Amino acid sequence: MLPILTPNYVVHVPQVLHNVFDKFNKYFISGRPGRGRRAAVQLRYCPPLWNQYETAMNKAHWMNNVSEGWHNQFQVVVGKNHPDLYSAIGEFQKEQGYMEICLTELAMGKKVKAAPSKKWTELQTRLESIATEYNARPRMEYL
Repeated sequence: MLPILTPNYVVHVPQVLHNVFDKFNKYFISGRPGRGRRAAVQLRYCPPLWNQYETAMNKAHWMNNVSEGWHNQFQVVVGKNHPDLYSAIGEFQKEQGYMEICLTELAMGKKVKAAPSKKWTELQTRLESIATEYNARPRMEYL
């Protein structure tokens, strides 16, 4: 195993994983500096996009199940994968009307669906406890 230097620490990576680590480092951690006339390669996916620290600390959704569910439901309502423009606009208008009704009902005190299950509440608590240790542990141990 050879040590690989990254901006904040040294990582010992087996030789067979150097290509994978280099790509990960280039796209997710540090980017690639410019050489000669070549411009630097900026991060393709900056840490705030993929890092879940703030999500865990704010007790926010850390998965996209809600948006996936909406897309699946909308596809069922439309009845096809790639609707034409006018069909899509019509369905979006219906969806907007439905959402306005839901917002009005919520403003009048209608209850939202049941609270999350015990399983998801415990998982969220575990994620929060891990996230609070971010500054208390060495970075590689934390990861």
